[in-house]
Amino acid sequence: MSVWHGENITLELYGSSHGPLVGMRFMNVPAGKKIDASELEKFLDRRKPGKAPLTSARKEADEPEFLKGLDADGVTTGETIEAIIRNTDERSADYDRYHDTPRPGHADYTAFVKYFGQADMKGGGQFSGRMTAPLSIAGGIAKQILAEEGIGINAEIASIGGIGKDPVKMREAVEKAASEGDSIGGVISCTIENLFPGVGGPLFEGLEGRVASIVFAIPGVKGVEFGEGFRAATLKGSENNDAFVMTEDGIRTKTNHAGGILGGISDGMPVVFNVAVKPTPSIAKTQETVHLSTGESAEISVTGRHDPSIVFRAVPVVEAAAAIALLDAWITRQREFHEAGLKTQITAVSGTCGKDEGDHGLPGFRAEINEIDAKIASLFSARMDLSALIAKYKEEHGLPIFDAAREREVIQSLSDQIPEEYREDLGRLYERIFELSRDLQRRKNSGS
Repeated sequence: MSVWHGENITLELYGSSHGPLVGMRFMNVPAGKKIDASELEKFLDRRKPGKAPLTSARKEADEPEFLKGLDADGVTTGETIEAIIRNTDERSADYDRYHDTPRPGHADYTAFVKYFGQADMKGGGQFSGRMTAPLSIAGGIAKQILAEEGIGINAEIASIGGIGKDPVKMREAVEKAASEGDSIGGVISCTIENLFPGVGGPLFEGLEGRVASIVFAIPGVKGVEFGEGFRAATLKGSENNDAFVMTEDGIRTKTNHAGGILGGISDGMPVVFNVAVKPTPSIAKTQETVHLSTGESAEISVTGRHDPSIVFRAVPVVEAAAAIALLDAWITRQREFHEAGLKTQITAVSGTCGKDEGDHGLPGFRAEINEIDAKIASLFSARMDLSALIAKYKEEHGLPIFDAAREREVIQSLSDQIPEEYREDLGRLYERIFELSRDLQRRKNSGS
């Protein structure tokens, strides 16, 4: 089992490539989020093996079985989300001959040392790319939650074997490597759109570090760079700095060399990062190794069902990793909004930075208000549905409809969560909500 601890959420991955299953536990995911099963299936299909000529021939359905955390309608319940994927096309015997001869480029040797020779490395074991299947379940869920907030995460192949912007030539390079019993790596570019300013933090709380910590968990990833990345080391400050300008969305930058992050915090521009993926280490070409039992030299040729380039199937996995990290940071930012008060949230999201309400910031305010009103209407409807159920319960148990102590307790509890200047107004609002709830309960109990 491997565990990633975010500031808010935790992700556990378990199982192995050639064991009975792989699975994940996704903890502290916000409750009440509807997860579209068909969209999740489409997302998982993008990394599924055996779907294209240039991917592994291993055939796996990769259909997640949810054990808990989602209700019958696919809504998150607030408890840990756990899902498994059963392995149905494993061939453990294919790896028996590598038990004593570690494969170059794999974790065979380091796992042998780490676990005192007890690690099960069939198919790569827990170091296998197979572990990205459960990671992608969590990432697919995170992507949907973020999409609900208007945040999009999309990755694409930037280059393969140094060849970019030409899909035909990239594919030809992979085919050539495969025909020679070799493999080839590449670069994946990922963009996060519509992320408002202020997400992340300084030093150890930086958004780059959060994203990279999960991206580096993807087997085969050897480098992550944000914005200009290593190229920034070749530029002058005047070339690398992004000038600030005022736009209809608020303060933004003319260029995006920083990749949407300054000081570890999102600046309102698209967050852009590149991921370097190494060539698949399993190749048919003869390579040198040693016998672990004797230390004597040996030669090895790795045969079996392997991707000549794992770049294709790694694209959605990069999106998944980014989504998990971003969801964790986004939850933190929502808490910060709550602690600072709604006025701060509206100013930060609209990007008006304190501009006069009569300026172009008004449409942004109204858009935010409309979104909030839609959520209030939905929650009000859900609350009244529950009130109807409570009416039936109270009637069956001979309980009074009016409970003054309960109403005072609710108003006090909610008032403690908002700025003092709004507490009196909130009290009046909830007095009216309670009145409507009591009226509904009386109608239900009277049969009218």
